[in-house]
Amino acid sequence: MKPHAFAGWFRPLCAAFLFVLLVPQAVLAASINWSSLGDRERVRITLLPNDGFPGTVARIDAQGILLPFSEVPPNLLINSPPENAKIFQRTEQLGSALALMTQTPEFGFVVTKKTADEVVIDFFADPMGARWKPT
Repeated sequence: MKPHAFAGWFRPLCAAFLFVLLVPQAVLAASINWSSLGDRERVRITLLPNDGFPGTVARIDAQGILLPFSEVPPNLLINSPPENAKIFQRTEQLGSALALMTQTPEFGFVVTKKTADEVVIDFFADPMGARWKPT
């Protein structure tokens, strides 16, 4: 019996289709990652292109910064600090925004990358941060 011409590509195509269907949603969802970079700590938030990042990152109180969303993806919530974290502590949902809370008011931050699907924030120790007051 002679194989059909499409038999060579049909099976890999079916396998790829099944793989996409079986990939856990967490792999396809928004994510948050923390890392230590010597004298600073980095928080990287990756979003789905449709989620988008609509607003400006701003300090909201002595120990937190705020990232506005239309709806906070639930898997961005972290309840305890990562091991070895000295500045970053946890995330909280505040209405339709995500708060990144710190362990100390003595911090500064810089948004090093902000695109429609990714936000990168570097936290660093800064004693002047303890003097922060709302404007």
